[in-house]
Amino acid sequence: MRWIEPEAEVSLPPGTQISLLRQAIEKQPNNWALHLRLGAALASCGRWGEAVDAYETAERQAPDEFVAGPKFAKCYVELDRPEVALDACRRGEARGPSADLHFQKGRALTKLRRLADARDAFWSAVKANGTHIPALRALLAPMAREPDGAGLLDFCDALPQSSKDTALVRAHRAIALSRIGRIAEALQIVDLDRHVARVAFDPPAQFGAVDQFNRQLADDILADRFPGKPANEGLDFNAAPLFRRSQAFLALREFIKATFNDFLGEASRRGLDTVMPPPPTEGSLYQSSTVLRGEGHNGEHVHGNAYVSAVYHVLVPESVSNADDNRGALALGFCESYTGGYTPCWGARYIRPVAGSLVIFPSHIFHDVVPSCTQMPRIAVAADLQPG
Repeated sequence: MRWIEPEAEVSLPPGTQISLLRQAIEKQPNNWALHLRLGAALASCGRWGEAVDAYETAERQAPDEFVAGPKFAKCYVELDRPEVALDACRRGEARGPSADLHFQKGRALTKLRRLADARDAFWSAVKANGTHIPALRALLAPMAREPDGAGLLDFCDALPQSSKDTALVRAHRAIALSRIGRIAEALQIVDLDRHVARVAFDPPAQFGAVDQFNRQLADDILADRFPGKPANEGLDFNAAPLFRRSQAFLALREFIKATFNDFLGEASRRGLDTVMPPPPTEGSLYQSSTVLRGEGHNGEHVHGNAYVSAVYHVLVPESVSNADDNRGALALGFCESYTGGYTPCWGARYIRPVAGSLVIFPSHIFHDVVPSCTQMPRIAVAADLQPG
């Protein structure tokens, strides 16, 4: 498989971007494009109120040029101002509808409990872009909680092929099959033994032993956080780490790519060739970093637009390593909260994290992390193979 390498990093950390943009705006207060960029930088840190102020200024200064309709609407949704978000969507639609705009409209309508209208908006997003994962998730999630899986299965099977080939739809199809008693078919899609691999990392010699490598990588991850980003109950997630600034991150990246290639070569032996589309001929490697403390956890989820996913454990608290329970474990297959209390036929597999090891699995397998119950950081790098 050919790996598509990202363009060279040119972006500065969000905090630095915000500071420089504010300085530029002091000199050019009527430059609407600077306000637009400031809004995007603030939104990337979850500073929604400040982002709205910046976007509103940009729109006032250049109403005919303003192009941030979906991002603008998203800020209002996050601020729990759905009526204003709908107004932003209407203004955006006047300039030209888009899948993202339909999706934010659906989110606003959901908050207003206009559920039928919201479903129509989400469906419009899917029709505009058959692999619009957030809109598909918004449509699928309520059906995953329904006791009778027949409706969910019919919905999955009626989707266009581009949607059916996503990990998100495959995951929900497995839930539907389990609910209606087609157990063998469900277990073909989710097999928590055959479909999961664990590989130890032997870092390049210049990093020393793996514990030395992990200490360097942990330091780099902790230094690459968003200043001013609101705390989220023990979860510190960085969706866009500046990995090229870390030699350790670059070394880990090469290891993950090689391990993914090996895993794809084992698809037939693992029984994945019959339940997943053919491996992509080319793809990119997406990585994120997560720091968990106390009661922090990721939440039950799948990586809906990926093909294969992995978690590399960088730093594991001693209390987790020595625990006689599942605290801090990677919980594969677990989705009871997502399904409204239903446990699918595949159950769950708890994998105790070991620093220096990579756990690999198909992206359609639900997973979460059991809270570690310690303020010592549990640090991990997640990775996805994203087709094309």
